[in-house]
Amino acid sequence: MSTAQQKLGEVELIRCMFCGDGEFELRTDGQRYHSLQTKLADDREISVDEIVSFAVTVELIEDHDTTVMEPRRLSVNVSVSLGRPEMPQISLASAAWLTKEGHQKLSTALIAHANTTWCNSETPILETLEWLRSTAPSLIPSQVDNAPHSIESSVNATHTFAREWIFLPQLYMKAKRQDMISFARAYSLTGFVCPGKPAVLTVEGPIENIAPYLVDIRTKSWADIPAGHKKMTVVHREVKDCANPEELNACRRFTDMTEVSFDVHGHRSNHNSLEKLEEWLVGLGLGDAFGHLFPELRK
Repeated sequence: MSTAQQKLGEVELIRCMFCGDGEFELRTDGQRYHSLQTKLADDREISVDEIVSFAVTVELIEDHDTTVMEPRRLSVNVSVSLGRPEMPQISLASAAWLTKEGHQKLSTALIAHANTTWCNSETPILETLEWLRSTAPSLIPSQVDNAPHSIESSVNATHTFAREWIFLPQLYMKAKRQDMISFARAYSLTGFVCPGKPAVLTVEGPIENIAPYLVDIRTKSWADIPAGHKKMTVVHREVKDCANPEELNACRRFTDMTEVSFDVHGHRSNHNSLEKLEEWLVGLGLGDAFGHLFPELRK
C-alpha cells in the first residue's frame, strides 16, 4: 500500500467512525475526493500537491457525572498532503465554552501530541482525535465543576463502557471474519459478527479499546483490500460511565466475540435472514439497535 493510499484510508476510517450529524465535514470538493479515491484504488499516480481537507467534531469523554452538564464538543481542522511525506496540519477551532487561555493550552498540547503520534503510528490523526476526546477534560476543567454532584461519582466514574453498532455493505471472506473475532479478544471486546450482504459488526467493552481495534482491522486485516471497499459505518453508539471494571463488565450483553448467522440463503448462500436477526436482538433486549442498522425495515 502506498503512502497516499494509507493516508486516504485513514481519512475514510475517520469518516466512517465519525458519522453522526455534524461530526465529519469534508472540505475538499466531493467530486475531486471521489476522483482521488478512484485513482488510488487503481494504483494510478496523483499530483504531489494533492491535499484533502476536513473537519471533525468530537464529544469529550468527561470524567464525572455527565448529567450535571451539557456535552462539551471540540472541532478539529485537518489538512492531509497525499503526495508529500509530511505530517497533517491540525488546528483546533474555537468553542463558545472554551476560554482564550484554554484554547491556547489545548492547541499547544494537541500539536505536541500530533507530532509524537506522527512518528509512531499508522493512524496518527485518528489517535490524536481519540487522545483529544479523553484528555481534554483533564486539561480544561469544566466550568460547572462546582455544581452539586456526588463526590463518589466524580471520583470513581473513570471507566467508560461503549457498545458500537457497525453496518458493512458486505462481508464474506472467512479469514477477515476470523480476524474480527481474534482481534476483539486481544482488546477485551465482546460482541458479534454477522457476515453476508449486508453485514453487521457489534463491539462492546472499554471505550478506549474500540477505536484501536477498528484501526487494526482496517490497516492490518484489510491491508490488501482497496480503500474504497473498506466501508464500515458506526450507525449507533451506546456509552455509560462506570465506577469500576466490574460495573463495566456487567454492562456487556455478550460473553465473547462470535460469528452468528440466521437462515442463510441466496444464490451464493451469502444472505442472512434479517427478520431472524431482529428476533435474536429483541431476545437479548437489544431490539432498538435493529432500527438503527436497518431503518428502512423497521416496522
